[in-house]
Amino acid sequence: MKESNFAEGYNVLTGEVLKDHPANNRYGEVHTGDAWIPARNLYCQDDSDMPVGLIIFADKSHTDLHGALSLTPIIFTLTLFNRACRNNAKYWRPLGYIPNLSHGKGTSDKTATVDKIQDEHDCVSLILKSLMKIKRNNGFDCKVLGKSVCVKVWIHFIIGDTEGNNKIFCPFMLRVGFP
Repeated sequence: MKESNFAEGYNVLTGEVLKDHPANNRYGEVHTGDAWIPARNLYCQDDSDMPVGLIIFADKSHTDLHGALSLTPIIFTLTLFNRACRNNAKYWRPLGYIPNLSHGKGTSDKTATVDKIQDEHDCVSLILKSLMKIKRNNGFDCKVLGKSVCVKVWIHFIIGDTEGNNKIFCPFMLRVGFP
């Protein structure tokens, strides 16, 4: 939580985009994008609300030559960090991992596709359980930079390959009511 790690032209406590700041005259940081203000306004209605959008990344990783030991890490960073920080691996944290759910079932796996997808969604549900609890509780109280705030957390966007993200996240997000 160093000021040098925050995006320029952005008030980290309120999510306000500083109008006269030269960094805000072009796209470049999350808060300069078209989705920032509508998302902040949706989740933060009180002056003490601190917006914390998450950037989620998921992509299957193979740890052996045959894919038997593959898993899908689901990791995140915060939108309040500047691009240099978001591009640095030390600013990303794991939420959880989806294991290779077909390991040991062989090539003639008779599991129905709907059951395979449900197993993945059950894993995603468990991984995102704490985020859903924060959403249900309307945020959480915290002291940030010496100010008492109510931190409002949401998934601002998901990055990774389209096939994996559609398969893992889209039906899940619709089912649990994330806009």
